[in-house]
Amino acid sequence: MRKIIIQIALDIIYLFTNYFICYIPCWHIRKVLYRLCGMKIGKDARIHMCVKVLIPWKITIGKRSVVNEFCFLDGRGNITIGDDVSISIYSIIITGTHKKDSETFEYAKNQVVLEDNVWLGARAMVLDGSLLQKGTIVGAGSVFKGISDKNGIYIGIPARKMATRNLDASYKIHFNPFFR
Repeated sequence: MRKIIIQIALDIIYLFTNYFICYIPCWHIRKVLYRLCGMKIGKDARIHMCVKVLIPWKITIGKRSVVNEFCFLDGRGNITIGDDVSISIYSIIITGTHKKDSETFEYAKNQVVLEDNVWLGARAMVLDGSLLQKGTIVGAGSVFKGISDKNGIYIGIPARKMATRNLDASYKIHFNPFFR
């Protein structure tokens, strides 16, 4: 009975975050509601409309970071997003998977960490257990799994390092639309 009640509660939170909160056109109201659901959101960070969220209380977003429209944040295994991170439209962060050799299709979850000044291009996907070190770029449409090099530029499926970003200092993102 306890499992059923927990599942119903999780389903209600899922419906509330993904079919109510994410469609509110004012960021300030969405932020209050996401925080009430347990998400940790830094000063001047933004989650734009139509972002789908699983398990919001296991998601931390740093200062001035931006999650653009139609992204998917899977907090089941914990997501930590640093400061001044840009997550472009339709990007996906997945923290859950299944063990490939399991005869019972055993479920597993692994944290994803995006350090400061990371940039995910449009439709980029970051898979469970990944660490994107400071300044990493994952190109549009790429699928990344693993540990990046600092300031590495990764492109492709699977994403491979193609270049190094010439970035010595940290930058600050200043993108604060009231609506979106």
